Amino acid sequence: MTLPPDDETNPTTDEQQEDLMRALQAPGTQAELADEERYRAMFRQSRPDRVDDVGEPAPVVALHSRAPRRVAIGAAAGCVIALATGGVAAAYTGSLPDPIQTFAHHVIGAPEATPETTPPTSSGAAGGATTHRPSATALTPRPTTSPSHRAGHESRPHRSHRPSATPSDVVPSPSPDPLSSPTIPVAPTGSASAGPSGSPTTSPSAGVTPVVTGVGITATAHRADVGARVRLTAQVMTSGATPNPAQRVVLEQRFDRHWARVSTAVSGADGQVTVSSLPLDRTSYFRFRSGSVHSLTWRVAMHPLLSVTTSVATKQATLVVDGDGGYPGDLVTLATRQDGELVTVARTRLAADGTVAFTVPATKQRVRYVVMLPPSRRHTASRTTVVVQRP
Repeated sequence: MTLPPDDETNPTTDEQQEDLMRALQAPGTQAELADEERYRAMFRQSRPDRVDDVGEPAPVVALHSRAPRRVAIGAAAGCVIALATGGVAAAYTGSLPDPIQTFAHHVIGAPEATPETTPPTSSGAAGGATTHRPSATALTPRPTTSPSHRAGHESRPHRSHRPSATPSDVVPSPSPDPLSSPTIPVAPTGSASAGPSGSPTTSPSAGVTPVVTGVGITATAHRADVGARVRLTAQVMTSGATPNPAQRVVLEQRFDRHWARVSTAVSGADGQVTVSSLPLDRTSYFRFRSGSVHSLTWRVAMHPLLSVTTSVATKQATLVVDGDGGYPGDLVTLATRQDGELVTVARTRLAADGTVAFTVPATKQRVRYVVMLPPSRRHTASRTTVVVQRP
């Protein structure tokens, strides 16, 4: 059954139709549902030959005679009047009798009447409650300007049907896509090729390198002359104080509050390695390091060397002292013995070239002088003697 065309004297616009659909889809109010019994009574009066209960609808039988057709037309007119005067909300809630509900389904797109005795189909088991609602393919074709299509009431059950599938309906399968299932090597063979995992060129070595637990240090002396090289020996050990061979050992020297690398070597079969230091120009501190383990500090004091050059004249002699290993500004003392005790004759400081000059009287007697350089943080003490005699 199709709807009559709009009245030309009072045409309906798209906005009015959209407002009508929103009003039809709204839940029914108490005033709209109050006339439900009155419309059911009207339906019983239009079909006096049926006395069945409204809750148990009887199947609709097609009528071919004119008299029953008039009754059907009257019933359809009553349905239209019922829908127009407040039965729309009842139609969308499914509360109308089956014939009126079916009529409302075809006219305004209300839910279709579903008999309770109809067994659920196989598709209904998977789709849940949405299988009893009409789909877009079961509706009567209408123009695209129909308000029922613009409102989208029939399209919502189809969208809700997709997520209603149970997890048993989806069987995950391995995807050949390399982005979705990347290949991750299980064993760290050290190579990404498809060769055998036991290849000796890619697999790590079977032996485990012992962990260094201690490093010892010894040297030839704790004191050396300026410019000398000191030989230092490292002893690399593992747990149990056993030698640890083939370990990288670094000799470090401290310069102005920081450690600097001097040389590098590898420990032998006995865990030892011997290296030489740089030429000493000051008192130095050394240590060995292997990985994060280092030895104790070994101190080597630098001993400066003093040399004196004598130039004797008629009445005086000049003594030029060269302090190798001394630093400019170091104090140099000249002394002699008198009555068994050292007596200071003169004091002066080293010049920038590391030398200093003294002038003493020259006599025919032999006079022994002592040149002394006191210790400092850069070097040890040093001394030497010289004899002055006039020819």
